[in-house]
Amino acid sequence: GLPLELDASDEAYVRAADKQAAFFGIALTEPIASDIKPFTAGAHLKFGSHDIEVIETPGHSMGSVVLYIKDERVAFTGDTLFRGSIGRTDFEGGSMLMIIQSLRMFVQFPDDITLLPGHGPKTTMGYELAHNPYLDR
Repeated sequence: GLPLELDASDEAYVRAADKQAAFFGIALTEPIASDIKPFTAGAHLKFGSHDIEVIETPGHSMGSVVLYIKDERVAFTGDTLFRGSIGRTDFEGGSMLMIIQSLRMFVQFPDDITLLPGHGPKTTMGYELAHNPYLDR
């Protein structure tokens, strides 16, 4: 019963989810979401006792964000950063230049922060700095 929260830049993609799914050969039987609540970069979301900072990281899509929980030393990186790689930029709204600029924000994180990507295994900032060709300090 919760609304879907996302960056306003990506709202149109969610509203056209049936077309996006069809691109990948998937037929949706019901809408993804009818209740959408947009948020903006720099917003703080409250979830229980968690304070989640929304950090804008366009590149994979215009509305890509990282959800950072500073007190718990964890960041949900979505499709911006994966273990050893980055998200695709060849879809509509994607930009290699923008994702590279967004990755500059990541090097501000402490080395021991846990990064939880949208796909694949978790990682740390220290591991990424040592092994991810898209990152350096």
